Amino acid sequence: MDAFGDSQTYLPAKEYYWKIVSHVPAKILKSSANDLVRNLSFLVIFLVIFIAVLSWSLAQAIVKRKSHQLELFRSASFDQLTGLPNRSLFFERTEQTLKQGHRNERKFALLFLDLDGFKTMNDTLGHDGGDALLKKVAEKLQSCVRESDTAARFGGDEFAIVLTNLISKNDAGLVAGKIIKNLSSPFTIKGKELQIGVSIGIGIFPENGETIDRLLQNADNAMYKVKKKGKNQFQFAINNE
Repeated sequence: MDAFGDSQTYLPAKEYYWKIVSHVPAKILKSSANDLVRNLSFLVIFLVIFIAVLSWSLAQAIVKRKSHQLELFRSASFDQLTGLPNRSLFFERTEQTLKQGHRNERKFALLFLDLDGFKTMNDTLGHDGGDALLKKVAEKLQSCVRESDTAARFGGDEFAIVLTNLISKNDAGLVAGKIIKNLSSPFTIKGKELQIGVSIGIGIFPENGETIDRLLQNADNAMYKVKKKGKNQFQFAINNE
């Protein structure tokens, strides 16, 4: 109580504090908010574009790598001229068929083919004409077999075919007859109609061999017998020829 009889309360010094009040016009606040939104929008757009470009680049790199791998596989596994499987892929697929044949006791046939008169035509037509003829031969061979079968080019004018899941050896004979008939039809090369023949030897698993090498050897021997007999025919292999 002071000298005048009034009662006063004083706060401790440490409880004193200041408040600064600043008045910012609404127009300025709105302008600042718009600038912030604009900057954030630009940032979001930039990030979206950056991520899109990065994703596209990664996707292109993956597609390019896959395409390169596929090209390497095709170069290593398929004949560059005809597009048929080459010897390497033929043996790989035949090995799988052989394993299934042993496991499930299923017959399959290996056909070895050699074109008749191709060398003469190749000399007459030139290499371009000969290549065109081989391409057409490959197309006809493909049309004579099922998707589960494999028609391959061994090189030159030699081809080989594996026919899977045979019920009897006669099925292989029917396919061989169809091939001979189709290839006997005229080919048009460089405006000229040409005819060729084909000699085919047939080896049947397991009676003509239980390995690929043995089957191929017997089929090859049977094919040469056809060549000697007059060509443009097929013959089944005989064991121990």
